[in-house]
Amino acid sequence: MKNLRKILTLWLLWHIRSVILLLHESPSFLELTKDPGFVDKTMLLETVFQHLNCNYHLLTYPSKFGKTSNLKMIQSFVELKADKCAHIKKKWNTTSYKVFTNKSLGLRISQHRHLIRKHLAEYPVIYITFRNIIRPTFEETIQKLSDKIRECYEKYHWLYEVLKNDSLQETSDEWGYLLRGQIEFWNRTYVNRCRAVDLQNSLFALSKILCYYLDKKIFVLIDDYDAPLIEAISSNEKISYHVFLIQDYVNGIIQKLFKPSCLDQYIEYGFVTGTTSYIVSSSLTKIQSIRHYRFLDDHIFTPFFGFNEQEIRNLQQRHRHQQVEMEHNNTLMGIFSGYQIHNTSIKIYNPYLCSKYFNECSKNRSEMTELSSDVIEKGFLTNLIQSPRLKECLLQLSNSSLIQFKLLTHISVDDFRKFYKVGCETGIKDEFDFDIFYSLLYEIGYLSYTDQEGVFSKPKEIANVFAD
Repeated sequence: MKNLRKILTLWLLWHIRSVILLLHESPSFLELTKDPGFVDKTMLLETVFQHLNCNYHLLTYPSKFGKTSNLKMIQSFVELKADKCAHIKKKWNTTSYKVFTNKSLGLRISQHRHLIRKHLAEYPVIYITFRNIIRPTFEETIQKLSDKIRECYEKYHWLYEVLKNDSLQETSDEWGYLLRGQIEFWNRTYVNRCRAVDLQNSLFALSKILCYYLDKKIFVLIDDYDAPLIEAISSNEKISYHVFLIQDYVNGIIQKLFKPSCLDQYIEYGFVTGTTSYIVSSSLTKIQSIRHYRFLDDHIFTPFFGFNEQEIRNLQQRHRHQQVEMEHNNTLMGIFSGYQIHNTSIKIYNPYLCSKYFNECSKNRSEMTELSSDVIEKGFLTNLIQSPRLKECLLQLSNSSLIQFKLLTHISVDDFRKFYKVGCETGIKDEFDFDIFYSLLYEIGYLSYTDQEGVFSKPKEIANVFAD
């Protein structure tokens, strides 16, 4: 009996420890699962593992379609953990193991034990987002960009101590040169003096060091690569030339990191997200191994970004007991028309809007108002109406539910510059190709496919943005 009591006590203590780890070490993923609009997308991990070491992946979707959440989920699953002494933790001692195998959460990936055994907590990860780096001057923006790079290095601060004591740094071969450069760079980042010349090589060098010391190829997850441009076009100020220069810096970092030789030697998987296809027309044209997955195309990642109609019905069923009685006009399908996947009858819905809708329902509110007000930046339209010609196009689009144009697969840097000249000046407005204008509206999430080829519709969920 005493032994049984001891066993039960130990089991209870282990269970309490697991709960504490879940609550305190990994709040972001747990908070996501508690959201009234949560949908389990963990089978994205299976798709990721089916495409290791074959291509770099670029996914372009509008804001609030789950790009950041999914990248964070990938990072949480695959990233190895180390203590302050640079000892790699066993996977069953990590928070990730507790999260992704927790029966009470019931995540779909938990049923695939072979993926957990093979991939969970097995890879070093470089994760970086380029949001919120634009500042009034070029120098301030470069400093903010260097801060983002420093965050990637500081996550592996334990490796810095190993590097300083490595005898190989005294040698004259490639690794000795690399180690000396890394120690010098780390010293600069700690005192906040990272130079602009270091930026383009910084993540490439970090990937080599991680692969060399940990003897594991790495995951590279880059979120919102085009945030400098998107934030600029969504602000109420006239775009500055240095925004394009900073975007070129970002593109150069990615180009250096995603060389074909890196995929063979250092990188297990590379995933880049953004809103526009701008980078495809610029620096990444030199990278033959990158594959582009576009918004509303039918591809391997389509099921994991946005909510489909079955997922919406499941959410409605889950929250039926919480919802007040509503007329059809106030149900989710009554408010939203969704976005149609090209050449299919499948529709997807903005996850953020759906989550916001069910949060409203859980508060027993009988009216759903202004759900889309913070999904798409209105500053973007505010900038456009400075041009009489673009204002005329927007008014036409506001008064019509359909628009016909040729969707461009790539929007180049020259297209962007012409676009801003039209938006802010009047001298060349007649020379502008308005297919660029409508294609950009599509990429940012203002337009959706229809059953008619070349004809696009205005989703109901963002109609109020045009009306304003």
